[in-house]
Amino acid sequence: MVAAVKNIAQTLKPGGALLIRDYGLYDHAMLRFAKGHKLGDHFYVRQDGTRAYYFSLEKLSSVMEAAGLKMEKCTYIQRATINKKEGVNVPRIFVQGKFVKEVSCTAEKLCGGDNNIISSLALNCSVTNVVSSSDEHSLESDLNTDSSCSSFVQKQDSSIR
Repeated sequence: MVAAVKNIAQTLKPGGALLIRDYGLYDHAMLRFAKGHKLGDHFYVRQDGTRAYYFSLEKLSSVMEAAGLKMEKCTYIQRATINKKEGVNVPRIFVQGKFVKEVSCTAEKLCGGDNNIISSLALNCSVTNVVSSSDEHSLESDLNTDSSCSSFVQKQDSSIR
């Protein structure tokens, strides 16, 4: 599982997000499986041969974190599937999460071989509001980056002025 998520994480830009919704632990479909269909903990095979895994919040988070993604939000979602014709109300449980590829801001990456800190910052820190050195605003308040990136940018900004 981790290898598949690592492949997905490699395609994300720094700061990019992976949104996921999948079967949650104790979903109605999981509880209906017959004894011979269980392959492992929370892992089942359907009659047609397809496999289904039912995630706990902890398992989903650990798989994503092992793949290098940071959890921003992870929760259970409960929905009712209603078949009006049959008069059946089936409770469904899903896990849903938002996982983000962290931004790695190092001095080397920020400079990118030249001294144009603003363009390097826009490329390497996924900044949406780039501030020029002539602006009076604090870079820390205008940029949505990690603390090591912000402190480096502040040092570079004061040397530019």
